Amino acid sequence: MRHLLACQLLCLLFAWTVSTGEGAAPKSFEVGPPASWVNIADVPTAGSPKEHASGLDFLLLDQQVRIASGDTYLRRTYQIVSDSGRQNNAQVSLSFDPSYQTLKVHHLKLLRGAETIDKLDVSRFQILQQERDLDRQLYNGTLSAFIILEDVRIGDVIDVAYTLHGRNPVFGDHFIDTSGLGWAVPVRDFRYRLVIPAERNLQTRIHGSATPQVSARELDTGEKEMLWKNSHLPTIHPENSVPADYVLYPFLDVSDFATWKDVVDWARPLYGNDESATPLIDALVATLRESGSTQEALALAALTFVQKEIRYLGMEMGAGSHRPSPPEEVLRRRFGDCKDKARLLATLMTRLHLRAAPALVHSSSGNLVAERLPSPYAFDHVVVAVTVQGKRLFPDATPSLQRGGP
Repeated sequence: MRHLLACQLLCLLFAWTVSTGEGAAPKSFEVGPPASWVNIADVPTAGSPKEHASGLDFLLLDQQVRIASGDTYLRRTYQIVSDSGRQNNAQVSLSFDPSYQTLKVHHLKLLRGAETIDKLDVSRFQILQQERDLDRQLYNGTLSAFIILEDVRIGDVIDVAYTLHGRNPVFGDHFIDTSGLGWAVPVRDFRYRLVIPAERNLQTRIHGSATPQVSARELDTGEKEMLWKNSHLPTIHPENSVPADYVLYPFLDVSDFATWKDVVDWARPLYGNDESATPLIDALVATLRESGSTQEALALAALTFVQKEIRYLGMEMGAGSHRPSPPEEVLRRRFGDCKDKARLLATLMTRLHLRAAPALVHSSSGNLVAERLPSPYAFDHVVVAVTVQGKRLFPDATPSLQRGGP
């Protein structure tokens, strides 16, 4: 609980209101009805509150994506079933990345028995910069439209719907997505809907034990629809010491990458050679060459420098989520995240006449990566693949102050 309160206080420290005037809507989002392509779902009727450890009973989780327009419609409807649920969920936070997304709020309602109370009071919204990964030295620039609801009681149902427009430009024309299919909270109805251009080919794969109903049909717009839905999902109980490649929380993979080579071809330009002048890199390479003449000595000198002298800090706004900074810039500012440090290390090793390149990996999923669809989402970390004395090694530029011989 202390951790939760600390996070809430931290969020408030980053809060500011962006208004056009007294009682006006914040500039960072707009209010209006959903687009015509959205299929509005029925919400199951709430029953008597049955207390759950989460404090919530989700009546509806609905996500709909239209690839052609770059829109994602989201709706969540949940009942407050305990005092802890009211304490932690009587405020609504809608997150978006302002570098490429806009937010449109459709409705915010509180349902109490037969009564429906409109809670979409735009004058009460604040725009918060919620840096949830500050403890990991990661900054992503995400904003949240945040509102504290008044007079929320146990048994009340909160119903919110909104659309995010825009997708991360780092993926270009590719479409990839994931959707959870199981949660540690009760979920009555779940829907994940894709509206796909007729000529678009997508791969889909379910990981874990979920068995949703899947349907497909052609729409009057000439597009295709795919729909995954499920009702009365079993509540998943968290466990400790679960093997890395065991899927405790099932999920759906969606990708238009046909092969892993296609993922490599997408990533290669992000890590390509920097054609601009690199005086800092040139000077450092000259210094590193003084460490010795063997491949082991040169590789170790480059790795030691990047681990020790480049502190870990990630600025992952927009395309920065996957696009590394130029090595010269990383060296100048002396900080970077895993992909920045890996690209710098690979550049230094290449300049030292070693065969080296960044390698995308996952830090914890183990063999599960091989079961994923080809997708950048299969990875969460970058190391370097380098050949030293005929051996392929995978040093990690991210850890600090490692010690040891070659």
